[in-house]
Amino acid sequence: MQIVQYGEKKGYIDGFDYDVIRPKAEPKELAVLTAQEQNSLLDYVKENLDHKKLGVMIALYTGIRLGELCALQWSDIDFHTGVMSITKTLQRVKNTDPNSTSKTKMVIDKPKSRKSIREIPLPDYLLCLLKQWRGQQPSGNYVLSGRAKYIDPRVMQDIFKACLKSASVEATNFHALRHTFATRAKEQQFDDKSLSELLGHSSVRFTLEKYVHSSIDTKRASMTRLCACY
Repeated sequence: MQIVQYGEKKGYIDGFDYDVIRPKAEPKELAVLTAQEQNSLLDYVKENLDHKKLGVMIALYTGIRLGELCALQWSDIDFHTGVMSITKTLQRVKNTDPNSTSKTKMVIDKPKSRKSIREIPLPDYLLCLLKQWRGQQPSGNYVLSGRAKYIDPRVMQDIFKACLKSASVEATNFHALRHTFATRAKEQQFDDKSLSELLGHSSVRFTLEKYVHSSIDTKRASMTRLCACY
């Protein structure tokens, strides 16, 4: 709309009809790994495990966001209770320092909403794996790097894409792990409220509308159960 107003101001456009009905953009289909793709990815990651690939497993087993994963420190995991606390996120923001040569900078801040601050119980398998990889590291070290310095989310995105390629899985973005977690959770009969809170969403409705996808196998099984009633 701004370009139209600019055109009118310059005399390039005359009498534009502002009441014209503009087409709505079709929402993009959110990526979810199939069960076979998920297993292929996990097989590759387990066989070639390091700190960064461990991050792929954490995201797939918990559904945390990329920024939350990159900000995750060993101190955020309570190995006695088996609970992981999400209290911060790493993100790239505009650099307002006039003396800086960089247009953006990395900052660690609170998650984007109050609901995003949450506790996630870890499955036993993942908890045992994390214990092994922590070893004697200081609690302030970042999980993804194993050091006191964090990993840039863009670097982690590239590592994830390399994992997909090596596992012969079609390329997608890191956020697909979050959608995959939500979809698998619903397939295992997670209650909607718990799932929404684990994902850090503001409402159950948002979780179901945006993050939960029924696979063709799930739909087929539902149809089979329905037919048994006739």
